[in-house]
Amino acid sequence: MERNNGMSGNGNNRNEAIHVLTPLTRDLAPEVHRIAGEAPPLDVYPLHVYAIILRDFGRTCMAAVAVAETAGFVTGYLAGDRSDRYFLWQIGVGMAFRRRGIGGLLLASTLSLAREAGAREIFATVDPENEPSLLLFSRQGFKPRPGLFGDPVVDGGGLPLAGNHYRTGNNQVIMHRPLP
Repeated sequence: MERNNGMSGNGNNRNEAIHVLTPLTRDLAPEVHRIAGEAPPLDVYPLHVYAIILRDFGRTCMAAVAVAETAGFVTGYLAGDRSDRYFLWQIGVGMAFRRRGIGGLLLASTLSLAREAGAREIFATVDPENEPSLLLFSRQGFKPRPGLFGDPVVDGGGLPLAGNHYRTGNNQVIMHRPLP
């Protein structure tokens, strides 16, 4: 399914339309892997992890494409134990396509996709130092919800964090939004 948003601009040719594509197949794993590497502080996983995610959850993932180049991506899935809960695993935009509204386009499209898949809520974990992502999620109506999974709540300088959420010692901001 192609979701054409009619959006223009990409850093190379401002008249070039950006299209949101879903579902994704594992042949796009190298592009997703490349963009994740261009989008710190995203964790960059080995290429085979992206291939597995796209193979198994491609129907709930999407990419923003400008002509023949992938500009950005979203990986996510319906949570295994809660089919009414969508987990947005990663969202990233390539360096040449930043500051063009592509992240907002992808996130808005993800809200629609999650709703269509039967989700009643959506969440993502965000590194507390990733201010652009926190702003992106906030603009789309997400709010911090640190106790969603029973993690201890810690103070992150005024921002409530889920303490040691991934058991790596790092605290995370759990951004949450109900889907009407």
